Amino acid sequence: MTLFREAIRSQMVEALARSAGMQKLLASMDDLRNASEALKGSLEANLDKMRAFVEDCNGLYLATGAQKEFLLDICAQGNEACFEDDASRRVSCCCALNPVANLGGGRRHRVNGISFFDLASVAAGRRAQDNTTEEEEGVLDLCAEAWTRARPGVLSTYSSISSLGHGEAVDTHVDDLKAAYGDAYCDYRAEGDSA
Repeated sequence: MTLFREAIRSQMVEALARSAGMQKLLASMDDLRNASEALKGSLEANLDKMRAFVEDCNGLYLATGAQKEFLLDICAQGNEACFEDDASRRVSCCCALNPVANLGGGRRHRVNGISFFDLASVAAGRRAQDNTTEEEEGVLDLCAEAWTRARPGVLSTYSSISSLGHGEAVDTHVDDLKAAYGDAYCDYRAEGDSA
């Protein structure tokens, strides 16, 4: 009986080995073995480069936009002096990038920068001295754009505060902003409205 079982088992193993499923499994195993060996070879050949990349490039570096812009001058904050003026008080931003985030991706990460805004462009320098208006140049006034986009939400918030019986708090806040920024402050409400 034992010989019979062994003979049947041997024939089943041979039949399975000849089956399409087994052939596919064996081919997949060969592919996996070849890929593993290629990965091992690549790692061994490039381990020093990889180690240097992780050690030397694993930090934060200045990120740029599509037009190589790196600093966004957003708006005045406290005075109306130009960005280049040492006395200026402006809001600006820049972004950092860690090159390790690109590892294996083969692509260069960029920040949206001014490409996020339809009318924005990289200025070759300040144009405050020439007679060309910003509209003629197509320069984006980021503060005006932010004000326009934020206005509906701000007005809704002001309305909610007023409906709770605290409209005077909004009026006091607006008065404080007007006192701090003078003519540079632009109220979200229409002239004469109160919260």
